[in-house]
Amino acid sequence: MVRQAPSSPPSGTSTQPRHAVKEHLLQDICKPALRIHLLVISFGTGLLDAGSYADFGIFASNQTGNTIILLTEAVASTRSSVGSGAPILTVGVSLAAFLAMGAIFGQLGNHLGRCRRIWLAFSTLVQATFLLVTAILLQTRVFRIGEMLEQGEYSRADVDGALIIFMLAAASGIQVSMAKSVGVPECPSAMLTSPYSDLVTDPHLFAPHLRTHQVFSRNIRLIYILTLSAGTLVGAALYYYADTVAVVWVAFALRTGNLVHILLAGAVLGEEEGGEEQRGDGKREGGVKKKELMEEKEGEGATPRMIGAKEQD
Repeated sequence: MVRQAPSSPPSGTSTQPRHAVKEHLLQDICKPALRIHLLVISFGTGLLDAGSYADFGIFASNQTGNTIILLTEAVASTRSSVGSGAPILTVGVSLAAFLAMGAIFGQLGNHLGRCRRIWLAFSTLVQATFLLVTAILLQTRVFRIGEMLEQGEYSRADVDGALIIFMLAAASGIQVSMAKSVGVPECPSAMLTSPYSDLVTDPHLFAPHLRTHQVFSRNIRLIYILTLSAGTLVGAALYYYADTVAVVWVAFALRTGNLVHILLAGAVLGEEEGGEEQRGDGKREGGVKKKELMEEKEGEGATPRMIGAKEQD
């Protein structure tokens, strides 16, 4: 009796799911999904900046304000003037952490793919991790800034505050570097000065229609401003009616939702991917064809010198 070898699955069957996952992770996220991603992040920015300002008088994301505070406090410290009371250490840590993490992740994104799903997911995961660690340390009372200030332990409170701001500003640096590089200029995710000025100078600001191409940027920019402002209001309410821990936990939950959204978001279609490059190539090809057509017309009366030049080519 001849035994038959067990039938093996068709070649490549076991690798198909793995290949599909890899292809999914290497896709570029489409612009509508990126806008939703950035709007949710902007709401979280409002939450965190409201909490950090209420606690320390500085910001986790708004580095324009932090730069002004830092320089003002530095000058005030040379005189008897007290200044605003914001600790220079905490302001400096916020600015340094923001710039360092923004530079690291911004440059990595340039090389790995700014809109690639796996990169955006990793970037969002790191942001969520910073927020989770901060929330746990606050929840477990490892950081007790309020109690230390009441007890007069100002130096310890400054150190703990600097550590909290470091983690929040690091997450913000990653977030803003990502927001500025994915091609959605209407949603910078952390500032309002430029969106305000862009909105009020928009030539279609008072256009009566809502769904045309001309007013699309105006609408997205207005939604962004309202979203970040709403996040600030909610963050302030959470801080004053609950505490800082609640603010950070809500921000972490939102960032986790961002991560899930990126993993499931739609991708750029094949014909859309590299659209600008394709249009640029089309223009170059059109120019070449036009030049060839002109040469053909001139060729009817071409001189021997021109013919010789063509033969050399």
